[in-house]
Amino acid sequence: MYRLVFLLYCASAASVSRKQELEPDVSKFTIQMIGYSPQKSDDYVAVARQAPEGYIVGFEPLAHADRIHHILLYGCTEPAHSKAFWSGGETCGYGSTHILYAWARNAPSLTLPRNVGFSVGHEGDGIKYFVMQVHYAQPFAGDVKDFFGVTLHMTHKKPQNLAMVLLFVSGESIPPGRNQVQINTTCEYNGDIELHPFAFRTHTHAMGRVVSAFYKHEGQWTKIGVRNPQWPQVGLSLALFSAEALSFHFLFLFSSIYFSYSYPFTLTFL
Repeated sequence: MYRLVFLLYCASAASVSRKQELEPDVSKFTIQMIGYSPQKSDDYVAVARQAPEGYIVGFEPLAHADRIHHILLYGCTEPAHSKAFWSGGETCGYGSTHILYAWARNAPSLTLPRNVGFSVGHEGDGIKYFVMQVHYAQPFAGDVKDFFGVTLHMTHKKPQNLAMVLLFVSGESIPPGRNQVQINTTCEYNGDIELHPFAFRTHTHAMGRVVSAFYKHEGQWTKIGVRNPQWPQVGLSLALFSAEALSFHFLFLFSSIYFSYSYPFTLTFL
């Protein structure tokens, strides 16, 4: 029986990667932009590629925050459009939608724990296509074309555990006239499959200062992680937690996002 291990992404609406040594059975599959130059502020575009059959065990970003605000990689049953490139915020079409990876703020490469992988291209996982969405904050200066993207490290060897992403998104408005605001989101899980959190990632825009996550199990609250979203937005390893300690069939998940209008801001982790 598979157990699900997951990255916990918490969000509110020059790491060009170092060369890595790959395991003998791991190959690379790259999804990249097609020489695009954004024409407006907050420009969203997407590229789609058919997903090969296998398991993703690592992500190698080919991007820099000077040009790209963030990248999201989706696994889709069908892309939103039949063409390989389109403008706008659409990603997946009919069928399943899975977030596989997110990059921002010059985060380095992400390697999954041993014996963990994202299943793609198989009959039962619902992922037949990759859709990479890129958000450009501003147009480029001069005649510059973007070929950035993400290289996937993939294997045909079936892992002992399958990976997934749980995404917490706050859609609340920040009220005017306040220097500091805290927004909370919650989720309850009562599935049949065991969950094992192994990494924690945050994302906000400029006013986000602290993002934290907790779980409640059998009446006991435990902190999963806390991080400043203005730092490189990488999946922070939860190495302090053993797999047994985070093996649940039922738990209550909670995340908190703290915003501040004031500068300078002193960050204190509790």
